Amino acid sequence: MTLAVGSVAAAALAIFLFLPMRRQFPGAGRNGARNALVACCVALNAGLAAQLPFVHDPLDRAAGFPLAWPLQYGSFLVAALGCRAFVLLSAETDPARARRRVVAQAAVVAGLLAGMAVSFSTVPADPAFGFGAFGRTDQLAAGAPASSVAFLCFGGYLFYAAVVAIRSFLRWGARAGHLPHLRRGLRVAAVGAGLTGLYAAHVLVTQGLFLVHREPGWNAGLADNILMPLSGTFVMAGLTASAIQAAWAAARTGLRRWRATFALHPLWTRFHAAMPSIAYTPHRPQWSGMLCFGRTDKQLYRLLVELWDFRAYLLRRLPADSRDIAEHAVRGAGVGPGGRVVEAALILAGLDAVQQAVAVPATPVADRPADFDALDDNASWWLDVQTVMNDPLAIETAKQIGTLFDHDVQAA
Repeated sequence: MTLAVGSVAAAALAIFLFLPMRRQFPGAGRNGARNALVACCVALNAGLAAQLPFVHDPLDRAAGFPLAWPLQYGSFLVAALGCRAFVLLSAETDPARARRRVVAQAAVVAGLLAGMAVSFSTVPADPAFGFGAFGRTDQLAAGAPASSVAFLCFGGYLFYAAVVAIRSFLRWGARAGHLPHLRRGLRVAAVGAGLTGLYAAHVLVTQGLFLVHREPGWNAGLADNILMPLSGTFVMAGLTASAIQAAWAAARTGLRRWRATFALHPLWTRFHAAMPSIAYTPHRPQWSGMLCFGRTDKQLYRLLVELWDFRAYLLRRLPADSRDIAEHAVRGAGVGPGGRVVEAALILAGLDAVQQAVAVPATPVADRPADFDALDDNASWWLDVQTVMNDPLAIETAKQIGTLFDHDVQAA
């Protein structure tokens, strides 16, 4: 039952990952591979869920026979087909050939499903199809020959698909050295495929023995109860490794940008109070930003655009010599280049000029806008400037720049 509960958790994880999985195969040429992978995970988790008592008990009671068995084992075959189609559509360089091979695989699986259905329908009440106390079939002895045939149809294709998947995942993993998360995910999927192959081999051996009226000497259903959930969990976790990485990276990026937006809000508020006509958005309290988790990149981008507009307006209020004075003061303090201190001093002086309603100088200070390739680097620059604005050196330098105001106005 513990493994059954784990299957439910795995199903919930798979559902959560479907959205980022859709982004792992961009372009129309990879839609088939993406859909095959999603179908594999859906069918795999549907099959695992069918073993849960609160799922198979109502189904079996309503049907009057073990209806959960064909649903579960049919889902597993569809999952194996989805995995095989994913491999073909992802790796095959000739799309038309890949589609033909997928159609051929689908025809084989359809034939096996038909064989399973016929075998099952002849002896639907056979004990081999019933679920035991552990959730999966708890077969202790041979059932009707038809039930063994149904199991053999299932196990034969599953073993073939597992062998192909192991080979493909290991080959891809060896080529994914530059993508560690993908390499690890493929190796985990290969482990899961190996467990699937072991499970399928166990089905073939035990049912072959049952078919010739020999007992395997162990609880066949109990062994399956351990192998199949483990293999399914490993396969699904490995195949969705890229989606997990994307989801985790997106969550970290979103949190980082939300924190940056929240941290820069006081500076934006300070600018807005001095220059409300420059802002695109109305003022709102800082606590309201704590509730805005969606579209964090857009929120941060808009805030940064307004900060740069505020800065440009402030610099137009400063005399041309303001930057030279700030750089000289910073060098005299032994700070070195001190780019952030200079920027902070210019911004503080510009705020003083706006608040004092100083006339616009004839020749304003030259602007040297920073150039950033990434949104996060842009935000980091502003966070540094906001911190330095409280530095005594920046405050004192801004006062020195303020001494130019009257002289510049008289000259203008």
